Amino acid sequence: MEQEWIRNYEAATELAATIAHEIEYPKGRPGEMRRNMRKLESEIGDLKVALVEAKMPPREIQRRKQLLVKLQERRDELELRSQEKQGKGNRRHNDPVAETADSLALDNTQLLQQQRNVIDRQDKDLDSLHDTVLRTKNIGLMIGNELNEHDRLLGTLENEVETTTSKIQNERRRLDKLIEKNKGRFGLCAVCILILVLLVLLLFVFKVL
Repeated sequence: MEQEWIRNYEAATELAATIAHEIEYPKGRPGEMRRNMRKLESEIGDLKVALVEAKMPPREIQRRKQLLVKLQERRDELELRSQEKQGKGNRRHNDPVAETADSLALDNTQLLQQQRNVIDRQDKDLDSLHDTVLRTKNIGLMIGNELNEHDRLLGTLENEVETTTSKIQNERRRLDKLIEKNKGRFGLCAVCILILVLLVLLLFVFKVL
């Protein structure tokens, strides 16, 4: 039981260190730090209950109570730093505090709970905004990748068209040269064909006669 209490206390201390790091270097979901803060408060409450039920020397109980007092003070300090970071810190004592009809009817505990409810709603709104921004970013990356792929395909098609056009022009020049080179031969062949046709006609005429 005593060792379990020590392990839980060390885990709560590590969680406080994690929260302090998140306050100084915020990243990820905006509501994650608030959830860790509530988790730390719950763990401190569990440690207090376990200490009340523990059976150990009074001196050891007193020592552990002092540890919890310091841990609670650390948690409260982190709460204030978190609120200051988010622009929701408490007003200075010499600043005027505006009271409303609703807040005047509430005691300190109810006011604190009301403030936490407001912060929770803001955290949820921030989480939703964070998710929307991430989705928009992912869509933008996908569109960018599609455009890059289209540019690559267009570039490939343009290169193939240029290569094909160049080949057609080369073949046409070769054909023109071939025709020019054999132009005289084509005329001679035509004369031979005409003479052959004339001979065939003469033979046909002689046979008829």
